[in-house]
Amino acid sequence: MIYETIITVNMWLISFLSIFLGILYFFKYIQRSYFLFTITGFFLVKYIALILLGSLLLNTFIFEYQYNIGVYERKDVLFQMWLFSLISFWGLILGITFAEFAFKKTPLLSMKNLKLHLKIKPILIRINLLTFIFLLTFILSLIFFLIYRKQIGILPIEGLIKGISDSWELKRLRSIATNAFEGKYYLYALFIKKIPFIFTIFLYFLKDYNKKLKLLFYIFLLFTTFTHIMDLQKYPIMEFLLALFIAKVFKEGFNLKRFCLFSSIITLLLVFLTKFFMGVKKISSTLSGILNRIFIVPAATIYFWILYQEVYDYLYGKSLPNPHHIFPFEHIRISVEVMYLAFPELYKYGVVGSMPAPFFMNWWINFGIGWMIIGSILLGFILRSFDIYFIRAFYKYNFHFALLSVYIYFMLYFSHFVETSFEGIIFAPSLYFPIFLSFILFRYFKIKTPLDGYKNLPHYNSPPQV
Repeated sequence: MIYETIITVNMWLISFLSIFLGILYFFKYIQRSYFLFTITGFFLVKYIALILLGSLLLNTFIFEYQYNIGVYERKDVLFQMWLFSLISFWGLILGITFAEFAFKKTPLLSMKNLKLHLKIKPILIRINLLTFIFLLTFILSLIFFLIYRKQIGILPIEGLIKGISDSWELKRLRSIATNAFEGKYYLYALFIKKIPFIFTIFLYFLKDYNKKLKLLFYIFLLFTTFTHIMDLQKYPIMEFLLALFIAKVFKEGFNLKRFCLFSSIITLLLVFLTKFFMGVKKISSTLSGILNRIFIVPAATIYFWILYQEVYDYLYGKSLPNPHHIFPFEHIRISVEVMYLAFPELYKYGVVGSMPAPFFMNWWINFGIGWMIIGSILLGFILRSFDIYFIRAFYKYNFHFALLSVYIYFMLYFSHFVETSFEGIIFAPSLYFPIFLSFILFRYFKIKTPLDGYKNLPHYNSPPQV
C-alpha cells in the first residue's frame, strides 16, 4: 500500500512538472498571449485536462462506472495508460518546436490587432452575390438533410419525441444514424453539419452590417443547432456553442463575467440534455455522469485498447485508412472492435458502437511505442503549422471574416484528435473543403475597411515576431 502511494505521488509530481514546463515553454517562446485561442494551445489544454489528468485520476481514485466495467482489474495497464499519455505530451511539444524551426519569423496572434480591425465597420463587396451563395448553400444542406433523413428512416430525436423510452432502442437508432449508416456518412456530415457550422460563424461576424445577412445568420443558427442534437449526442452542440463563444471573444475580447455566464449556460444545458436524452432523474447522478464522461472516459478508453492488443497483438497497419481498398489489406474498424471487446452485449441488440482512443493509440496498436512517439511529433508539427499558416494569412488579408471562421472551425476540428485517431485526415473532405471554401470566400468576396491604410495608424501594432 505504501509502495503504491509513493508511485502515485511521484506520478502526480512528474505530471505537474511536465505540464508546467510544457506550458511555460509554449507561452514564453511560441505564443505569448491568448495561447488558449489558437489551434495548438486549445489542443494542448484539452489534452492535459482530458487525457493526462484523466489517466492520473484513474490511477489515484476509484470511479464507480469504470469500476463496474472492469477498468481497475489491471494496475499495470493503468500505469501504462499514464505513461503513454505523458510520452505523447512531450512528443507534441517536440513536434511544435520542429514547426517553429521550419517556419521562421512566425507572427504572433495579437488580440489587440484583431479587435482593432473588427471594430472598424467593413465595406462588404458583392453583397448580393454573397447572400445568394449563403442561401444556395442552405438549400443544398437542407436537400442533403432530407435525403439523409429518408435513408435512415427516423431520426433518433424523433424517436425520443414519439415516446421511445427503451435505452437500447435509442442506441440502435443512434447507431443507424452514425456508425452503422449505410452510405458515405462523411459526405452527409460535411453538408449537413460542417459547412453550416462554418457559415454560421462567418455570418456571426457579418450579421451586424446587413439585415439580409442577419436573417440568414438566424436561419443557419437554428438549422445547425438542430443538426447537432438530432442524433442525441451532447458533445456536438456543446462544441457549436463553444465556437460561437470563441467568435465573440475574437470580436469583443475575453471577459471573465461572460465566460462564467457561458460556463453556467453550458452546465445547465448539459444537465437538461442528459435528463432528456437519457432519462436520468437525479441531478446528482446527472452531474457526476457528465463530469465522468468529460474528464475520465476519454482516458479510460486507453485501457481497453491495451487489452485488445494483448489479445490480438499489433495490427501492423490494418486499422489505418484504406479508402476503396486501394491498399492490399482488409481495414479493421478498431474503435468498433474495441467497443465490442469492452461491451460484448452490443452484438445482441444490433448496436454498432465505437470506442475511439486518443490520437497516439492507433499508432501504438499498429506499430508499437516508437511509432506512437513519431505520431505524436507529427501531430504537434501539423497543429503548429496550421496555426502559422492562418496567423500569417490574418495579417496578409486584414483578419478576413472567412479566415477567422475557418480558423475557429479548425480549433475545434483538430481538438477532436485528443480523443480519436488522426490518420484519416489524409483523405478527409472535412479538412480540405473548409480550406478551399475560405480561399474562395476571401479571394472573391473581399471585405475592406473605410480606413484603407489603417495599418499605419499609431495604435496599430505590426505583427510581432517570435
